[in-house]
Amino acid sequence: MAGEENLIPMSERSKEEARELGRKGGIESGRVRKQNADIKKRLKEIVGMAMRDGAIDEIKTLADAKTANLSVSDALLVKLVAMALSGNIKAMNTLMGMLGNDPTEAQEAPQSVTSGFVDALNGTAMEVWANEAPEEE
Repeated sequence: MAGEENLIPMSERSKEEARELGRKGGIESGRVRKQNADIKKRLKEIVGMAMRDGAIDEIKTLADAKTANLSVSDALLVKLVAMALSGNIKAMNTLMGMLGNDPTEAQEAPQSVTSGFVDALNGTAMEVWANEAPEEE
């Protein structure tokens, strides 16, 4: 990396210098966190807005969505559903994930049921191995 020779490790800095750099980093981190929170708040406001002037219409079928005045979030969801219905696998996976049925997560394998016979054999083998004396050469 260019200029790497100009970097000074924190262990080689004075306590005051390290403290000041940490303070500056904390201030910047707080500023970025606030900026991200403001963006998220504004985005929530925007997706709640109507697409056109007037009240948001209630839709009962997907066909109603074409002419209805929807909120931005409803319009995005309708578009996502339409994409999934047209065969878009990413849209399908996104919808399934939003519904809590994430198809990309590995299904948990069922626990195998062992019979008492297998348990008994395992116990017998453990006893035999525990009682065996090590072989001498």
